Amino acid sequence: MRMVLRGSALCALLGMLAACGGSNSSDSASSAGSSTSSSSSNTSAPLVALTSATYTAAPSSTAIVTIARTGNPSGAATVGYTTVNGTAIAGTDYTATSGTVSWSDGDTAVKTVAVAVMSQAGGKQFDIALTSVEGQAYFGSPSAASVAVAFNGRNGFSGASASAGSASASGTMVPTNAKQITDSALAVWTLNGGVVYQQPAGAASASAAGYSANVTLLLYHNGVLYQQNNTCLWWSWSGGAWVATANPSPATTPACGSSTPAVKSLSTGAGIAVSGNKFINTATGKPVVLAGANLDGLDGSGGYGGAGQIKQWNIIAGITSAQWAAIAAKWGINMIRLPMNSDYWLNPTVYDDPAAAAIETGACCYTSIGNGKYTPDASGSYQSVIATIVSNITAAGIVVSLDLHCDAPKNSSGQYIACVGETSYASSDTAPTFWMEVANTFKSNPLVMFELFNEPYGGANYNSAPGAVIGGGKTALPGSYAVKMITGGTSPYTMLASDKTLVTLSGGAALNVAGMPGLISTIRATGATNVILASPIWYAGQIQTWLDSYTTTGYGRTTSGNPDPLGQLAVAWHDYGWSSGTTTPLAILAAGYPICITETYGLDSALDGGSNASGYTWAGSNGIGVLVWAWATWASGGASTPTDFYNYLLNTGPWVNGGAPAPNGNSFGQSPL
Repeated sequence: MRMVLRGSALCALLGMLAACGGSNSSDSASSAGSSTSSSSSNTSAPLVALTSATYTAAPSSTAIVTIARTGNPSGAATVGYTTVNGTAIAGTDYTATSGTVSWSDGDTAVKTVAVAVMSQAGGKQFDIALTSVEGQAYFGSPSAASVAVAFNGRNGFSGASASAGSASASGTMVPTNAKQITDSALAVWTLNGGVVYQQPAGAASASAAGYSANVTLLLYHNGVLYQQNNTCLWWSWSGGAWVATANPSPATTPACGSSTPAVKSLSTGAGIAVSGNKFINTATGKPVVLAGANLDGLDGSGGYGGAGQIKQWNIIAGITSAQWAAIAAKWGINMIRLPMNSDYWLNPTVYDDPAAAAIETGACCYTSIGNGKYTPDASGSYQSVIATIVSNITAAGIVVSLDLHCDAPKNSSGQYIACVGETSYASSDTAPTFWMEVANTFKSNPLVMFELFNEPYGGANYNSAPGAVIGGGKTALPGSYAVKMITGGTSPYTMLASDKTLVTLSGGAALNVAGMPGLISTIRATGATNVILASPIWYAGQIQTWLDSYTTTGYGRTTSGNPDPLGQLAVAWHDYGWSSGTTTPLAILAAGYPICITETYGLDSALDGGSNASGYTWAGSNGIGVLVWAWATWASGGASTPTDFYNYLLNTGPWVNGGAPAPNGNSFGQSPL
């Protein structure tokens, strides 16, 4: 569902093409002036084109549009581009953007164009068009594309007002360029970002109609609404759900993939999923051993002030998908973990606590607005930065784990406390809203996993110390801290200082704990099917209590078994010196749950009981993922630009951290998915 500007229409609108004949190749040949043969008659002709006819973006984000050069890469080439208003208007819904991208002799890297999208743009679209080409290249196809701005949970449905893309109900309708149709009951059906929304007549808002992330065509035929997805399958709306059916009107609907091309979506390619006790690549069905590193700096670490923090985010966001592919190829990684801060994502006014001075000076990484108050994200860019980073990494075929790393509660006055240290649990004041919004934003990307909470620890006393062996390989019952992690409840305000001592804050009320099963339910309520990672208690290290905490009747649970109704739950384990052998983790695998060590300095301990000193070898042979802590701008020797940071990532392997050897030649010799 797209608006494509071609030939004379593009000329009239932009007034920028030198010639407006019957094909893009003739236009570009005139502009380039370097060849008399058209691209259509020369299969090796150098072409520049957008990589898709449709792109999507979230409100309050950055739309990323990619331009590729194919064919003979000899010589330099430059292509011009510009945005064009659709239902989204420049200056109100997005930032008008134009310019050029260039390739040097032999360069075939994909180039990116970033367009800032405003919060009120939900449900609208604008276009981007290639306007000129110079040097050794011709226009390829597509030379124009539509950028659809999705709805999200925060902004809601932006309305169903009619536009040039609307059609009314009258017999058979095949709205090949429409984004909305109206049925005989005057309900408005909107297609946005592959999702169908229904707004009944007279209703003030709309909701997703049978969530699907890959719809490419709506059809209203003989009183029934149909959709076609990007694998050319048809479905009809019946009884409040989509039911598989045949194409009801083959004679009048475009052939799948022709005038309504399938939306290019990660959902039809590689993804990460749980199958038994393995992670699998959904495109091949084969097991995957996850291997990679944490990318620190998005959670408030490094000691930067407000402006410095924002600069750090943009440095990370500047690493392109092509650069991530190069990093992955060099180091044999297929996963990156992104620690996040709910303060930045939700962006409320936060308050410094007097006792927090024992952790950091002031609020550390936020912008002060006086009287002990701070704005976490003064630029309003954190959500779009995260979206850009996730897009760039997953476009390279690399799995991303989004980790709720820093999550502070409210005090007794209902004020948000600045999260400048590690809190003991996820807070029910913030974590459910955070996960609802994050899941809604990334649920259509199957290479994204959700890690519920970084390191729950409960309190200062290790009250879950190993007790009697209880069978099944489990060596300790969960203590009261682990029970609270599951059931929720209240806990003292504590944050972990850099010297690993606990600071009790002076808010005067207890932290309201968000139980982990409740957060799983929050994520699933959005329609997200992504893999969820859940940590054990005591800084995610007490793995011997994980099975009883999450899967056994008691400890706040009324039923036994997997707490995830979709069965897409895995273990997030932090191993910093585990020396208790392999009985417990092997029991978890035997129970049907995969394990990913999402933090370690290096697995050089004898995890297998002493017969082999390489933890990497043991983990890899059992399908256990390993992510090293950490790549970070503050650890890079002062990287001040994306290029600096890219060079650091390319030349500093994650596997050397802590003295561990690079896992070449064993199960961690991974490739991007």
